[in-house]
Amino acid sequence: MKDEPVTTLLPAPPVSTEDDLSDPILSTRRQLELMRDLQRLAKTRHEEELRIAQDLESGLKAARKKRDKTIKPARLEHEQELAAAEDLDARQREAESEDYDRVTNALRWEYQKLRTELEQQRKRAKDAARKKLDDGAWQIRSIYDAQKEQPRERLEEVTRRFAELRDHLQQTRQAADEVLADRWLGLAATEPDPSSSIEQLPPREPTDASVDQGVDSVAADAEAARTAAQQLYDGWLSRLFDPGNLLGFVLAVFVLAMPLTMPAVGLEPLGRSIAIGAAAGVAAMAAVGGLLWFVIRPLARKQTEERYAAVSGLLEHALGETEYSLRLARTRSETHARQLIERRDADLAALQEQVTTELTAAKAKNDAERARIDEEYPRRLKESRESHEEAVERLDREHKARVAQLLEDRDTTIRDAEAECAAEEKRLEEQQAADWRAMRAAWLEGCRRISADFAEQRSLCADRFPDWADADFGEWPKPDDAQLAVPFGEARLDLAAIKHGLSEHPELRPDETEIAVPTLVTLTEQPHLLVSAEGPARQKAVDLLQAMTLRFLTGQPPGKVRLTLLDPVGLGEGLSPFMHLADYEEDLIASRIWSEPRDIDAQLQRLTAHMETVIQKYLRSEYDSIHEYNAQAGEVAEPFQVVVVSGFPANFTDSAAKRLVNIATSGPRCGVYILGVIDSKQRMPTDFNMDDLTAQAVNLAWDDTRQRFVWRYPAFERLPIATAKPPGAERMVEVVRQAGAAAKDAVRVEVPFKVVAPSDGFWRDSCSHELRVPVGRAGANRLQHVRLGKGTSQHLLVAGKTGSGKSTFLHALITSAALHFSPDELEFYLVDFKKGVEFKSYANNRLPHARVVAIESEREFGLSVLERLDRELTRRGELYRDSGAQNLADFRAMHPDVPMPRILLVIDEFQELFVEDDRLAQEASLLMDRLVRQGRAFGVHVVLGTQTLAGAYSIARSTLGQIAVRIALECSESDAHLILADERNQAARFLSRPGEAIYNDQNGLASANEPFQVVWLPDAERAERLRVLNEHRESVGEPVGQMIVFEGNAPADPLTNRDLVALVDSRKSPGEAADSKPAVPTPQSEVHLPPSAYVGAAVAIKPPTQAELGRHAGANLLVVGQQEEAALGVLSTSAVSLWAAEPDARFVVLDGSRPGDASFGVWPRIAEALGGDAVEVSTPRDAAAGVADLAAEVARREEQPDEAGPPVYLVVWSGARFRDLRKSEDDFSFSMSDDKPKTADKHLTEILKNGPSVGVHVLIWCDGYNQVARMFDRVTMREFGLRVAFQMSAADSSNLLDSPAASNLRQHRALFYSDETGESEKFRPYGMPTDTWLSRVSASGAAAAQE
Repeated sequence: MKDEPVTTLLPAPPVSTEDDLSDPILSTRRQLELMRDLQRLAKTRHEEELRIAQDLESGLKAARKKRDKTIKPARLEHEQELAAAEDLDARQREAESEDYDRVTNALRWEYQKLRTELEQQRKRAKDAARKKLDDGAWQIRSIYDAQKEQPRERLEEVTRRFAELRDHLQQTRQAADEVLADRWLGLAATEPDPSSSIEQLPPREPTDASVDQGVDSVAADAEAARTAAQQLYDGWLSRLFDPGNLLGFVLAVFVLAMPLTMPAVGLEPLGRSIAIGAAAGVAAMAAVGGLLWFVIRPLARKQTEERYAAVSGLLEHALGETEYSLRLARTRSETHARQLIERRDADLAALQEQVTTELTAAKAKNDAERARIDEEYPRRLKESRESHEEAVERLDREHKARVAQLLEDRDTTIRDAEAECAAEEKRLEEQQAADWRAMRAAWLEGCRRISADFAEQRSLCADRFPDWADADFGEWPKPDDAQLAVPFGEARLDLAAIKHGLSEHPELRPDETEIAVPTLVTLTEQPHLLVSAEGPARQKAVDLLQAMTLRFLTGQPPGKVRLTLLDPVGLGEGLSPFMHLADYEEDLIASRIWSEPRDIDAQLQRLTAHMETVIQKYLRSEYDSIHEYNAQAGEVAEPFQVVVVSGFPANFTDSAAKRLVNIATSGPRCGVYILGVIDSKQRMPTDFNMDDLTAQAVNLAWDDTRQRFVWRYPAFERLPIATAKPPGAERMVEVVRQAGAAAKDAVRVEVPFKVVAPSDGFWRDSCSHELRVPVGRAGANRLQHVRLGKGTSQHLLVAGKTGSGKSTFLHALITSAALHFSPDELEFYLVDFKKGVEFKSYANNRLPHARVVAIESEREFGLSVLERLDRELTRRGELYRDSGAQNLADFRAMHPDVPMPRILLVIDEFQELFVEDDRLAQEASLLMDRLVRQGRAFGVHVVLGTQTLAGAYSIARSTLGQIAVRIALECSESDAHLILADERNQAARFLSRPGEAIYNDQNGLASANEPFQVVWLPDAERAERLRVLNEHRESVGEPVGQMIVFEGNAPADPLTNRDLVALVDSRKSPGEAADSKPAVPTPQSEVHLPPSAYVGAAVAIKPPTQAELGRHAGANLLVVGQQEEAALGVLSTSAVSLWAAEPDARFVVLDGSRPGDASFGVWPRIAEALGGDAVEVSTPRDAAAGVADLAAEVARREEQPDEAGPPVYLVVWSGARFRDLRKSEDDFSFSMSDDKPKTADKHLTEILKNGPSVGVHVLIWCDGYNQVARMFDRVTMREFGLRVAFQMSAADSSNLLDSPAASNLRQHRALFYSDETGESEKFRPYGMPTDTWLSRVSASGAAAAQE
C-alpha cells in the first residue's frame, strides 16, 4: 500500500551535538540526508533535461553573432596600429642618440675620479704602516716590563711554602723526640741527615711541574711523618712506661691484691689480715713490676725504635726533597728571566719585517690598479660607439618587421573568426550529447549510491541486532563498543512518491525504484522510543517494547545496560521475560519489575540521583555527554540506564511524571533512555505536557485507518513502517538468560594498578604539607587521591561488606603510598583483626616503610600499638616544643636532616578492639581519641576499616565525628547512612560492584561525594612490586627498618626471640659465636638473675613471655591443655632457654610420648641437640627410679645448704601416662608406719615442695585439668607458682587459674599465670621445634660439650 507522494523537499536533518561520537552510518540524520540527496538528484536530473535543450539553441545564435562582431573591429584596428608603429620608430631613434651621449660623458668623468683616489690610497698606506710600527713596538716593551718581575716573585712564593713545610717538619721532629725523652725506655733522639736523601732522588728538569711535584711530595711526607709520630705517641706498650702510668698501674695491682687476699686468710684478727694482705700486695706489685721491666719493656723499646725510625726516615726524605726542589726553583727563575728578554727582541724584529712587507704589497696593488684603469676606459669608449651604431641598424629592421606583422594579424583574425564559428557549432552539438550522458550517469550513480548506503545500514542492523528467532547468541560476536543506534523497524521509500523521481525516458529509470530504510532510535539524536497505542493495538506496542528492550540488552557490550522495568498496567506480565536477568545480577533490572506508584516514584528518583552524579561528578564541564566520557573512561565506563515503561501514565504520580520528563530531557546526556508505551486516552498528570516528553523521542502512534504505526516525524511520517517483533516466548527467555550470563561475566571492573603507580621512579614525592596517595580512577581521566594532613582531612574511615573491595582498597593505599614516598617520608603501622593474612605479604616482602605488621591480631597487641603511637606523640610534642614548630612541615623545614616521617596507622576490622566492655576497650577508646584529636599536628593519621559499623559504638561518637574522610564501598542501607554520617546522603546505597566507592572528605556531606573505582592489585603483582621496591631500596642504600611482626594465625617461632638466640649462641666457642653474629649480644652484668624459661611471644609490643625459675618455693611450671604441639613447643623451648642460661644445668626428662603422637621421638632429638651429659631421657618404666634419685638429691642439698649445686630440671611430658606419679589412693589412711618405703608420687611431691629452694624444679604437661587433679591434690597444686593454660572449659580454667579466661582462647593462644603477681598474661606459645631451630641449638651444644 502506497502513501501519498512526497512533493516537497524533506526538512533539514536535526543538528547533532555529538558528530564525533554518532555512528557515521546508522543515523537518522544520515538517513534524512540520503533522502534529501535523492530529492535533489531527481530535481537536478529534471532541470538538466530542460537545460540541455535550451543550451543548444542559445549557443548557436551566440556563435554566429560573435563571428560578425570579430571581423569588423579587426580591420579598423589594423589601420590604427600602423600609424602608431611609424610614430614609435621616430621616438626610438631619438632616444638612442641621447643614451649614447650620456654614456660617453659618464665614462670620462669616472676615469678621472679613479686616478685621484689611487693617489690618496698610496699616501694613506704609508701613514698606516708608520703608525703600526710605532704602536707595536710600544706594546712589546710594555709586555716585557709587566713580566720581568714574575721569575723573582715565583721564586719567593716557592721559598715561602718550603719554609712553612720546614716548620711543620720541625714540630713533628720535636714531638717524636719528646716521646723518647718522656718514657723510661732508654732511647735517644737522632738528627736527620737530608744529604743522603738528596742523592737518592731521581733527576728532574727545572720546570713548574717539577717544582710543584716537590712541594706536594714534601707536604705528603710531612703529613705521613705527623701520622707516624702520632702512632709513636699512641703505642700502648711504650705508654705503659710513662712514669705516671707505670706507677699508677703498679699501685693498682697492690690495691687489688690486698682485698683479694684478706678473705682467703680470714678477717680475724683484722691486724694480721691487713698485714698479710699488704705483704701479698707488695709481692704482687713486685711481680708485676718485674714482668713489666724485664718482659714488656724490651718489646716496648723495640716497637718505639721502629716507629721512631719511620718518623726519622720521612723527615730526612722531606728535608732532602726541600733542598733539591729549591735548587730547581732558582734554576727555573733564571731561565724564565732570560727567555723574557729573548722574546722581546724577537717580537720587535718580527714587527719591523711585517710592516715592511705590508707597505711593499700596498704599493704593488696601487700600481696594478692604475695600469688597469688606463687600459679599461679607452676600451669601454670604443665599445659604446660600436653599440650605438648597432642599435640604429636594429631599429630599422624592427620597424619593417612590425609593419609586415600588422598586416598578417589582420588577415589571421578574419580567418580565425570564421573557423571558430564553425567549431563552436560542432562543439555545441557534441556538448549536448555529453551533457545528456553525464546527467544520466550522475542520476543513476546517485541512485545506486543511496541504495548502497541504505543497504549498508540494513546490513549493519542485521549484524548488530540479529533476528533472535534464528541467530545463536553464543556464537554471535558480542560488541566491544557501545551501539549508538538501535533499529525498531523498516520503512519503504518509493521513487514514484518523489516529485520527478521517475523520468518518462526509459534510459533514466534506476534499477531499484523502492528502497527499504531501517528506522532507528539514535542515542545522540532521538534517544527515546515512545509508542502511543490503546485498545487492541496495545499488544503490538508491547511486542515492539519487548523487541526494543531485547535489542538494547543484546546490542550493547555485555553488562553495559541496566534496565528499570515499570509495568503499572500489566503488573510485570508484559516484561516478565526480563526477570530472568535477576538470576544472574539483580542490578541488571533494579531487582524486579515495579508497578506501584510509590515504587515507580522511588525508581525514577534513583535514576534522577544517578543523573545528578553523572553530571556533577563525571561530565562536569569536561564532557558534553556520557558517550564522550565513556570513550575516555575505559574500565570505569558508565553503563546505560534504560527505563522501560509499559502503560504510561497509569500509576504515575504528578512527581513521577515530572521526573520522567526530566529524564527525557536531561537523561540522554547522562546515558539514561526511555522505552515506553503510552495510553493517550487515560488522564494525564496535572500540568503535564506530552510535547515535553516526546520532544527528543521517536514518537510512534497507531493509525487505525492504515493499520500500522506512524512515526510522527517529517519524511518518515508518510512512509509505511514495519516494526520489530520479539522472538517466541521460549526463545525470548533463552536469549535473555544468555545475555544475563554474559553480563555477569563482564560486570567486573578492574582498573589496573599501573594508573596510580609512579611513572618517573620511586620515592619522588614529599608529604611535608599533605599526604596525597592515588588509589583509583575518578571519572575518565582523573585519579582519586586519599588526601590527609590538611584542614579537617586528617583521618579516614572505610566501610564495605564482604567482597566489596575493602581489602583491595587498603592494599592499593599501602602499596601506592610505599611507591610514592620514601620511608623517611612515611611509616606504616598495619594491624589486621580479620581472620586472614591480608597484611602478611608486607612482612614476607619486608616493606621498608612498615614498622608494625599484625596478622590476625589480638586486642592486646592492638592496644600496645596505640600505646606505642601515644608515646610517639609525646616524643614529637617535646621535639616540636623545643624547636618552636607548630606542625610537621614547620619541623621538617627547621630540621631538614632529622627524619620525621608521617605515620599511617591502618586498622582493619577496628571494631574488634571494642567488642567487649572491659578495661582494654576503655583504654583503647581513650588512646584512639587522643590519636585522632592530636595526631594531626604531629603527622599521625588513622585509617580504620570495617565491614559494618553496627557494633562500633563503644568507641566514642565524638571520636568518629573527628574522622572527616569517609570511603563507602558496597554496603547495606543502614551502613550506608552510618559511614556517610548523613541520612540524606544515600549515594552508598547504589554502589553495585566490587571496588566502586564514594570518597567524602566533609563528614558525609552529600555535595562532597566523589565516586571512584579502586584500582585492582592482584596478590602476585603486589608481591612483585614490593620485590622491585626492595631492590630500589638496596640500590639507593636505604637501611632496612626494624619491623615488628605479629602472626596471630601461626605459633611463635623461637628464632624470632633475639634474646634467646643470643643466649643460645653464647654457648658456642668465641670464634663461632663471633661468626654467628647474634642479633642481641649477651649482657655482661655482675647481677645474677634467676634463669628464665621462654614459653612464647607476647601478644603486645613487649618482650617475650618468660617464667622465672628462681630458688624459692613455688618455682615449678605446670602446662595444661590438649594442644600437644603447642605444649611441646613451650616445654622444649623452656628447656633450651634454661640450658643456655645455666651451663652446668642438668635435665631429667620423663618422656611419656607414644608412637603416633606428634611428640614421639622429639625429646631424644632435643637431648642430642643440647649435647653432653646434660639431658637424661627416661620412659614411664624408669620414672619411679628417676624421681626417687631426684628426691634424694633434694634431701642431700637440704642437709648441705652452703653448697649451691647446679640447677636440675625435671621435665614430665604427658603426666597422665605416668601411673606411678599419680597420688596414692591411701592418702587419707590412718597408717602411722614409717617403715613403708615412699612411693614415686610422694617423691614427686617432696621435689615440688622442697626442690625449688635448692635448685631442683619441675616442668610438667598434662592434657587436661582432670589429669592434673588425678596427679596432685589441692595443697600440692599450690607448689606450681607458674602455670600455662591452653583453651579449656570455663570450669577447668577457673579451677586452674581462678578465672574462666582460658575458655575464650583460640588456636595459637595461651595464658601464663604467676602466683607472684597474681595476674594472667595472654601470649602466643612456641610451636614444635623445627629442624632449623634444633640445628642452631645443636651447634651450640656441640661446642659446649667440646669445652
